[in-house]
Amino acid sequence: MKNFFLSLIVLIAAVIFPSLNAAADDSGSSGSEGLDYVLSQLDPAYAKALEELRGGDPIANGTQRETVRTVQTMFNEFGFNLPLTGGFYNQSMGALQTLEATFGAKKTDSLDADTLERLMVYLLYYRAAVNEASEGKEFPDTPDFLELERNTVQEIAANDHQYLIGCAYEMAGSYWKAYQAFKKADTDDAQTRMDSCEQSWPANGEIYRDPNFYGTNAVLHIKIGKSDSLGVMIKIFRSGDNVSSLFLGKGDTVTAYLAGGSKYQIKLGVGEKWFGVKDAFGDIGNYEVMTYEDGSDKILLDAGYIYTLNINTTTPVPGDPVDSDDIPYETF
Repeated sequence: MKNFFLSLIVLIAAVIFPSLNAAADDSGSSGSEGLDYVLSQLDPAYAKALEELRGGDPIANGTQRETVRTVQTMFNEFGFNLPLTGGFYNQSMGALQTLEATFGAKKTDSLDADTLERLMVYLLYYRAAVNEASEGKEFPDTPDFLELERNTVQEIAANDHQYLIGCAYEMAGSYWKAYQAFKKADTDDAQTRMDSCEQSWPANGEIYRDPNFYGTNAVLHIKIGKSDSLGVMIKIFRSGDNVSSLFLGKGDTVTAYLAGGSKYQIKLGVGEKWFGVKDAFGDIGNYEVMTYEDGSDKILLDAGYIYTLNINTTTPVPGDPVDSDDIPYETF
């Protein structure tokens, strides 16, 4: 049962919330199956580097040659920021070993042709994860991932397709999608990788603010009665834009400072497993949007006033009634 109240200077609401097998086989590349497809998707310089490694010595710590510059360029496609020196030293070695750890491969101290083939496959999975997020495609049936599976490029990486998807999403910071992929993966460490997707709760307070949103003359206190095992994410929208997001873990109060004279939409997410600011509590959380007496889901907050939103409180409080509607995770 929900009881909500709103007054001129006090907004008061009560909401009751309902309350995977072996790690990667790292023995080497599976051969040429799918490799033509991989090379067709990447900079021709990577194919040239692969040929150089097939006919020469592997790259080790201290190696200095042009092929290293190409490898450093590839590493930077994963989000590293390596100087393109052509010298393979600690930073480059660290990037290599980070990629191996992220994608479940055995740690090495050199880069040979088989390793470069695997890195190229990892790069395609990483690109697919980043593209899927930026283009709003729906996991897991995305064209990029389906194309990779059709071309059996996962065999080059000697790993499970869903596992590689999970690794790519994790590296891209999409922890909820990584969690889902690892859940489907057929590797001994899939459960461990699932668990690693769960992030530590942030500190209470504002965890996101639109850099183009200004104004702090309307104060919104949010007080919540709940178990300390539950976290709450509050997303505040103005004109359809998420201008501020707050987190409340242990404790009972968090405060938003907003621009007065605007109408705001307030959405709430509740859960235990936290997957980061981008993914909140994933599809296993509960999500609601606040609604008001006029049937709208937006409320005007005037400058110079202090509003208080009480959630799941047990003490009766005065004010106008406010309600909430359940919403799907995708619209949170």
